[in-house]
Amino acid sequence: DLPPSTPFSLVPLADLHGLDIQGARWELTQATVPLGHSLTLSNRTTSPDGLSIRLGQGYGVLIARFGQ
Repeated sequence: DLPPSTPFSLVPLADLHGLDIQGARWELTQATVPLGHSLTLSNRTTSPDGLSIRLGQGYGVLIARFGQ
């Protein structure tokens, strides 16, 4: 669980297909993100219920910054 306003990035390590991001400033639904694309970088959580990420195919690394 990430508190609201937590900065995060999902760094694609392969092409991402069927990507859903909810509970973030910039949400995605069934998105395709090619390897090397910056669409999933520099986002922020918004929901007190937490961040939800679902991925149909591909893989990546989630990086979040806690504290100041």
